[in-house]
Amino acid sequence: MHLPDVDRKLDIECKITINKEGRLFSISKANDSIFPTIIRERDGTKVLVAKIPKNVADPSIYGKESLSFNGSAEGSIVEIPTDSLLFHFISSLRDVPSLSSMVIEVEKGDLVIIFRMHSNFLNKLSEVLGKKETLRRMVKDIYLGPSKGFMYHLSDMKLSSRVSIIEYETSMDYINDESIASLLIDGGIAEVSIDPTGARSHKLILYGAKTGKYYFPVIVDEGSSIYESQVTAPLMKLIQDLYVESFIVRYYGFYRAEKGKLRIIVFVGKDSKLDHIDETFKLFSRTHETVSLTLSSDLNEDIWKLL
Repeated sequence: MHLPDVDRKLDIECKITINKEGRLFSISKANDSIFPTIIRERDGTKVLVAKIPKNVADPSIYGKESLSFNGSAEGSIVEIPTDSLLFHFISSLRDVPSLSSMVIEVEKGDLVIIFRMHSNFLNKLSEVLGKKETLRRMVKDIYLGPSKGFMYHLSDMKLSSRVSIIEYETSMDYINDESIASLLIDGGIAEVSIDPTGARSHKLILYGAKTGKYYFPVIVDEGSSIYESQVTAPLMKLIQDLYVESFIVRYYGFYRAEKGKLRIIVFVGKDSKLDHIDETFKLFSRTHETVSLTLSSDLNEDIWKLL
C-alpha cells in the first residue's frame, strides 16, 4: 500500500471553530493570517503556544500585552495563558477512537481544530461535544461531514505553500512491536496521531493490507482492516514527544515498510523542516541508531507517486 491508498480510510472530517479574544487573535484577523498552534501546561498554567511568521512577529506591535517571545530567523514563538476548559476539551477529543492528529491554528481571529476520524465513532465525538459548557462557552461553529482526505487538505492552497515533506529510512527495529511490524511488512501503513497537549499518549492508526489477520486494542473498522494502538516503542515515543516539546510544526506522519526497511514520512511546516531534520539526527545519534534522510522537498503533485 501507498499513502494515496489510505487517503480517505478515515471517512469523516471535522473542523471546530472556537471563539477567542485577545491581541494574538486580533492580529491574526487584521493580517488575514494563520498561526500554527499547540496547547500545553507549563508549571500548572495552561498556555496557547503560537508560531508567528517574521513579517508579523515584531514584539513591538503587541504594545504592552504580556506575551512571551522566543525569536528566531523565521519568526517568533508566542505563549499566552488560556483557560482550563479549552485545554480539557482538546484533551478529551483524544478519547474518541480513530481520531487523527489535530491541526490546531489561529485562523483569521479564531482558533480552529481540524481532524479526521471514522464514522463508527461519531457517538463518541457527540459525547465530547454534547457537554453543555463546551457548546455554550466556547464553540462558534462546527463542520462535520465526509472527509476529503489528508491529500486534499495538504494540497489546499491555504496550506500547500506552507508544507514540506521529509522521509527517513531506518531499521524495522525502530517499531519494537511484532504486531505493528507484521502489519507494515504485509504492506500496511501506520499513521501517527499526536497528542497536542503533551499530556496523553500518542496513538497509531493502523491500515492493514489484509483483513481478518490482526489483533489490536481498538478495532476501528474490521471490514476495512483499520485499527488503533498506543505508541509503545521507546524510540518512537521519544521522538514524538520531542517534536511536540520543540514545537516543530508537523501536520501528518506515517510509517510503511519497503525492502525490509522502515520509511518514516512526515509533513511539516516549511519553517520547521531543518529543525525536524536536525532534531531527528540528534535523537538517533543519542540512541546509537542509524537513520538516513531519503527525501526533503516542498509539497507538489508529483510527490505522491513516491509515497
